[in-house]
Amino acid sequence: MGQRLDPALVEVRSAAEAFLRVGFRELTRIRVLPVPMFGRFIKLGTHYAGSVMYEPEFVALEKALRQAFPEHFNIAPLEPGERLPASHWIFGLLEAAVAASAAYDEDPDPNWSFVAELIDDLLEQLQAGARGLVHCRVISHLTTSTMEPVEFEDVTIIPVPDPAFAPELMRMVMREIPMARQAFLDAPPIAFDHPRAIVVARSNSSMGRDPFAALEALSRRVDRFLLLSRLVTGTSGRAVWSISGSTGRVSEFHPLGKAIASANSGPQMIKRVGVLSDSLVPGFSALAKAIDDAEVTREKRMFASFDFALARFTRSYASDDLADSLVDLATSMEGILLGGDAGTEDVGLRLRSRAAALLATKSDPAPTIYRDVSDLYSIRSKLVHGSTLEIKELMRLLRRVVPDHDDKFGAESFAFAVDRLRDLVRRAILARLALAADQKTHWTFQGTTSVDAQLSDDSTRQVWRSVWRATMNSHGLDAACEPAPKAEGLYF
Repeated sequence: MGQRLDPALVEVRSAAEAFLRVGFRELTRIRVLPVPMFGRFIKLGTHYAGSVMYEPEFVALEKALRQAFPEHFNIAPLEPGERLPASHWIFGLLEAAVAASAAYDEDPDPNWSFVAELIDDLLEQLQAGARGLVHCRVISHLTTSTMEPVEFEDVTIIPVPDPAFAPELMRMVMREIPMARQAFLDAPPIAFDHPRAIVVARSNSSMGRDPFAALEALSRRVDRFLLLSRLVTGTSGRAVWSISGSTGRVSEFHPLGKAIASANSGPQMIKRVGVLSDSLVPGFSALAKAIDDAEVTREKRMFASFDFALARFTRSYASDDLADSLVDLATSMEGILLGGDAGTEDVGLRLRSRAAALLATKSDPAPTIYRDVSDLYSIRSKLVHGSTLEIKELMRLLRRVVPDHDDKFGAESFAFAVDRLRDLVRRAILARLALAADQKTHWTFQGTTSVDAQLSDDSTRQVWRSVWRATMNSHGLDAACEPAPKAEGLYF
């Protein structure tokens, strides 16, 4: 594989082959081997205790690695009981070999091609002094217009063909992270909702850098993309599960899996598919820049209302409890539309007045927005302040907010009501970002602005409304300014 014929590397290869013989023998003795085809990914500390590290062949391989790559591995004596970093790679080699050997019916042989390939993988990473890292996240109700991958700046969206079950999803992730199956001892949560996409963020990290910090940075990159996709498309999609890990078949750490949606939550009650295409890339970039450029005062503050509002908007997608989501969204709307102003009037009045003034369209007139925010905020207030909310009263409010959905028990109507509030918050975030960037309106995220006094003037109200829409239109996001397309219900 192009490695230099260095005696030290030859020694590593020979020691690795000898160790794998002993490693497989020990795993057979403690009945870890043979592994079944669908249980071939073993983990140190779960399937075996690591007694193989006391074998002479393990020690020899560890020594060979330290001599071949002194820049990566500490060759000075360590305190008793302290493990050498090289041992992490050795266990990674053993576990990768076990996974690869499951396709064979005979005892492992160091002359097999997969053994040489795994040793090559190990040596190539150590010689390069860098590792490839990937974060993959499965998202519901998201796809691309061509069913081909789309690149959005620093992430890739890979649509999942329908029908595709959990094994197909995992195989797609394993193309990015070969040992991804180690992340979940059991099967990952079921992704009930279709269509689905896998959002992938990649980077390279030097051996001297903490891989977990780099993986966390990749996760935040995907978080940012999901925020943008929700703001632009109004998708109801939520994250189901994620896996972060190395692009190498041999790695010094196990892939990290996270179940985001509850395995027992079932399908979502509403569905609005976000369809992504290359034409949206400039708009995503412009919106990301607007968020980054927002002048938000954070000094000496535990949190900023803008950041808190975005976090609550995002959190509303994660909860299976519709009441929690409604409270999160109401809180988000307060942070977006009430932050950075000098008003002292009733919070609910200011909230619905500003939403109606800024977000009204021909298909979603100001009186409707005013009424819906008032009704939704009434539900929120009763939930938060411990007031009794009788079913009859709840159904009356839901019928006003979502008159087209009158299911018997109100569950789907509640879901549509939450979706209505989420769409209003989505548009409010876009409007607020655009107005904060505009030099004429001066409604910044810091300081105070007499918002209600200015919006009381018809001409000013029209200017503010046209300014934020024109800003979004200039980025090719004119559709994002409109109410989101009607969502589908699970039952009706």
